[in-house]
Amino acid sequence: MKKLGLVLACSAFLATGCTSGYRVHVNGYSEPPKPIKPNATFYVEANDPNSRNPIFDNQIKAKIEAILKWYKYVPVSDINQCEYVISFREGMSSHGSYRYEPFYNTYLGFHSGYRAGYSFGYTTYVPYYENYYDQWLSLEVSSRNSEAHSNTEKVVWVGEAVVGTSNDDMRKVIDYLLVGCFDYFGVDTTRQRSVLIKADDPRILDIKYIR
Repeated sequence: MKKLGLVLACSAFLATGCTSGYRVHVNGYSEPPKPIKPNATFYVEANDPNSRNPIFDNQIKAKIEAILKWYKYVPVSDINQCEYVISFREGMSSHGSYRYEPFYNTYLGFHSGYRAGYSFGYTTYVPYYENYYDQWLSLEVSSRNSEAHSNTEKVVWVGEAVVGTSNDDMRKVIDYLLVGCFDYFGVDTTRQRSVLIKADDPRILDIKYIR
């Protein structure tokens, strides 16, 4: 867990660098090898009926529907007309990290005497505490059996994505979490994968202003 926290802290640092974007860490779990059919129909629903922010959940739902269309899937508004159901949850946790910052004791001036000249001061390093936030998204895909007298669902794929940042605003990273999950949609990743998603990614631009 400490190792993951260090990785995410480094990711937060990279996210604020020259390249605008986020490094997303993704895990995909699949029951059958290829659980999702091409051009399938999907119904998107929120997984948490007690959500504290249903408005944000509706925005995420709209973004998922847009990404489904990007991948040639068909979102539908009637759960009874779909082949698969997607539910989602999102959340955030925080942890602290110490680092050392240089502290300059500066006294610039000229003095006379045996060793006349300028004094530039000296440098010490002081500990600095900073909060980091692990922001995560989980997608769950269930196949739907719509035969007569049977409306059962079976989970066939689960995707988990996490981003480490120094900012606690989920709205800044939700698009990247979604795109990260869809990079491995329906795939068993066998281990955690890491992908750098840039701000000019066409999928990010496509869902950026969906509200």
